[in-house]
Amino acid sequence: MKTRPSLVSALALLGSLGCPGPYPFHGDPGPGATYNHSINFSQWTTYADAPGASGLWFAQVGNFHYALVGTDRGLHIQSLDATSVQVDVSGPTAVSAGVSQRDVEVYRSYAYVCSNATGPNQGVMIVDLSGLPAKAPVVGSFQPNDGDPKATNLSIDTDRGLLFLQRPLGIEVWDLKTNPLHPTYLAHMASDTPVSDLVSQGTRLYVAEGSAKGFSIWDVASPAAPARLSHWPSQGFANSIWPREDGQVVGTVEETPSAPIRFLAVNTQGQAVAAGQWSLDGQTLASSIKLKGSRAYIAHRNAGLVVLGLSDLSKPNLVGRFDGPVYAAEPALRDVRDVLPTPDLYSNSCLVSDGAKGLIQVTTY
Repeated sequence: MKTRPSLVSALALLGSLGCPGPYPFHGDPGPGATYNHSINFSQWTTYADAPGASGLWFAQVGNFHYALVGTDRGLHIQSLDATSVQVDVSGPTAVSAGVSQRDVEVYRSYAYVCSNATGPNQGVMIVDLSGLPAKAPVVGSFQPNDGDPKATNLSIDTDRGLLFLQRPLGIEVWDLKTNPLHPTYLAHMASDTPVSDLVSQGTRLYVAEGSAKGFSIWDVASPAAPARLSHWPSQGFANSIWPREDGQVVGTVEETPSAPIRFLAVNTQGQAVAAGQWSLDGQTLASSIKLKGSRAYIAHRNAGLVVLGLSDLSKPNLVGRFDGPVYAAEPALRDVRDVLPTPDLYSNSCLVSDGAKGLIQVTTY
């Protein structure tokens, strides 16, 4: 992802703004869950003004660090160095069915935001971050090549300047490198496959196939001639996928109550083999997953943030769960939609988006 000033100053800031700790695991680990009490949630900061918080990303502009989160209104930009610094960017807001969903990633000094809403700046909205903390204007937008402005996920290969855009069927590939303000359409791949999530890493693309109930890994070294390297079925709706930094492990989430979180080992040819799985219980829905190092971070809807240890991939174990402050006056997290472990300089920090409570930063030890 991206990077950040002094870890000491950052943690000092969190300690002064968040709630005191440390607090251990909060909540029932669930029937039959493997639990190893190895991390504490020591501080948290709940940021205001992010209703309907969904997709998360991180950006560094100069020496300052920001959380970017999609909201019902558009894009909320929150400084992680000074809580009073916030910028809201208006986007399309008309949603025909269901709840607002937005995704955001960054290329150079621009944020690219897609959503399932229509209205002003519909399609993929382009936001200039270079003027932060003072401003972040919308400097353009572009419409998907198939004519439908709605999209719920995107992923950017920052090395090659390629944007992969979710479509109801398949994935569009856009060139950002030539002109980031006026992306160029390149190709439409996997055109017969429903897509709910996609993640670019190197020359591979990891895809969650939604209602098709499957996951796949693609070689996209040549976006005009992609090759599917592996495919495996899911038990329910294939909602989220994420590879570890080295590409040797992938985690998947199915938005189906009885479906477990699954982990697969991936070889150098991109072939995935089932390695382990874990379930909280049969009644809660997981929404998204991120892997970093030996941990998996899971946005587990009304169960909050779940952190799993992956030192033994065949036996993932629960190392922590955070479903809200322990103070009775503060409501628990009940709609955790996305999670993002922050870059290495903030190695003990994690961003969480909750549809009701907004953006939360949690520090783990």
